[in-house]
Amino acid sequence: MDFMAWALQTAIAHPDLHDALVTSDEDWLDILLNDGRTFRFRPGALINENAPLDQRTDILNRLITIGIAQAETPKIEADIVKDSQPAPEHSDSKVRDVGLDLLSSTAAHDPVTPPPEANIVPIVRSADYYLRSHREADSMVYLPLTDFVAAGLAYDLPQTIQPVYYSQIEDDVREVGEILAESVVTLRQMTGAIRHTVEIGMMDIVGARVLTFLQPANYELSWFCDLDMMQQVAEQISAQFSDDIPLFVPASRTKLFVVFSEDPHLTEFFKVLLAQRDSNEAVYPLPHTVAADGWREWVPFPGSELAEVLGTLRNQFRESIYAAQVKEMSTWGEFGALKTFTSRRLRNNERVSTTEWSDIDKYGSIPLTDYIIFTRAASPHPWEPEQAVNLPIRSHIAREVWPEGFEKDENAWPPRWYVKGFPNEQQLDKLRESADREF
Repeated sequence: MDFMAWALQTAIAHPDLHDALVTSDEDWLDILLNDGRTFRFRPGALINENAPLDQRTDILNRLITIGIAQAETPKIEADIVKDSQPAPEHSDSKVRDVGLDLLSSTAAHDPVTPPPEANIVPIVRSADYYLRSHREADSMVYLPLTDFVAAGLAYDLPQTIQPVYYSQIEDDVREVGEILAESVVTLRQMTGAIRHTVEIGMMDIVGARVLTFLQPANYELSWFCDLDMMQQVAEQISAQFSDDIPLFVPASRTKLFVVFSEDPHLTEFFKVLLAQRDSNEAVYPLPHTVAADGWREWVPFPGSELAEVLGTLRNQFRESIYAAQVKEMSTWGEFGALKTFTSRRLRNNERVSTTEWSDIDKYGSIPLTDYIIFTRAASPHPWEPEQAVNLPIRSHIAREVWPEGFEKDENAWPPRWYVKGFPNEQQLDKLRESADREF
């Protein structure tokens, strides 16, 4: 391992940087803290590369501690204003425990009753394993923003953030959507401005031009819930940078980035997020565009290096989300064969997602994937002429050719389909005609 690779790895592991974004640019380390402050330094200029490992590590850690103390907030590049009533004063300077996530809906819990004056605020997390009906078991409150990103609710307590459970709002006459809408108003008020504003800073990450949301502290990603405000942000950014499409990236629990579709360093930026994909803070770091009807995941032209990097990110996060969903569904009841999400490459090197369905599965549930692979073993009996089947086909084509075999599971989210039976020989022949030769 060369010196800068060691420095980057050691900095990422620093306990005070567990929720920071740490990147390297040639011989520089660049650190973006969760409160929006940044600092950078050159480890090679301050540390003897040939010194013993423990000495190098001690010096690097001390440099990071000094950097955190002296870090500055980047220049404010945009101030997107939402006209509204004056916001009440709000102090958000407390250190908060943001480690809570939208966890298993069946996990044992004993939610602490919050004080009556506690604000309810929106939080954004990866979708993981949710069923639209919680089947009489208590669950954290959530609403889908996309197929893979969730909007939850939490009590904003003095020293922590406590997710809201259905049991805690069962006597509330409002619908969950109404409570979420009111929590977004609360979020706008937490900026502490006379008018409700979104403050955005600009920085350079591995050469890419990146905008980042700066406040309120610990709830920067929560703006992803506020479609109204995000549309205004997109419009004003587009007016300032007219040649580019602004892409919103829900990177981590405290980081909502905006990057640009034509940025020549966009691939390098997403490689940084790919390198930190195993972080506990990561949410769903894929680019999205915003419209009046919601969020859309942005996909570049196939065959490019950017498409490859985003394909890897996308499939790794979706595979993790679906694995957690299957684990959860297995505790809920009888779903038949619960199939998983798998990533693989085609002959043309394109990265795709797959799931398998066998003739012995009878009935069950599959995730939403690019491909379904139908499998069947050859009959061991000479009087049964069934041949072996290993047939990969695009999922949407399979549903068109064999519609009676599929039914959308309206209860599962992220999306799943019920499957029953197995295509007959005539249907298999039609499927073979539409099979992808690149597989």
